[in-house]
Amino acid sequence: HVKTLSLRDNNFTFLPECIKELQFLRSLDVSGCLHLQEIRGVPPNLKEFTARECISLSSSSLSMLSNQELHEAGQTMFCFPRGSIPEWFNHRSRGPSSSFWFRNEFPDNVLCLLLARVECLHLDVIPRLKMFINGKRHKITSRWGGSEVRKAKLNYTYLFDLKSAFELDDLSEVALEKEWNHVEITYAGLIETSLFKATGIHVLRQDDIRYDDPYGKRKLEHDLNS
Repeated sequence: HVKTLSLRDNNFTFLPECIKELQFLRSLDVSGCLHLQEIRGVPPNLKEFTARECISLSSSSLSMLSNQELHEAGQTMFCFPRGSIPEWFNHRSRGPSSSFWFRNEFPDNVLCLLLARVECLHLDVIPRLKMFINGKRHKITSRWGGSEVRKAKLNYTYLFDLKSAFELDDLSEVALEKEWNHVEITYAGLIETSLFKATGIHVLRQDDIRYDDPYGKRKLEHDLNS
């Protein structure tokens, strides 16, 4: 059964719909396929997809790569040119950081999205990031190495599952100081600020998750009632 497939630096213009029949395929790389316009199907268990320098991809193909059901199934790490933050994402930001609040346990499925301009970088499968919980930096380690350096002045979308892309220190030992605990994911200081386009966070579990500051709201209510 084919689990990994590299079609890099080819001249084809479309991936046929029959690629969906590769049910065991987990990793697909079409980087450098400058003439690739259409992706007509996505294998059902695809987890890692890389499309560096695929400058001809159609809007419909980019939309397919951002499919909600595909990414909510978990463990995805996708990189493709252009794109936008999908409407189904819980939280969107124009700055280098996105955040959410949780209570009880840290959620299992956290999807992160970064839109950024890549000019000439060591091409990591997923970008480096920093994570803070209640203002304290939490140690994380990338599970993936990089590839060769290429000059590619393009906007890219990175869409990835946090726990699949990074190894997190034992979250059960995190000192949860409050009822609601603040998580900030930021790329500030790791990528030049002028290259950021947008960031996003999507947490599959909706119970005990918030995207507004619960303490800020309570403070406002207290001020109004005092």
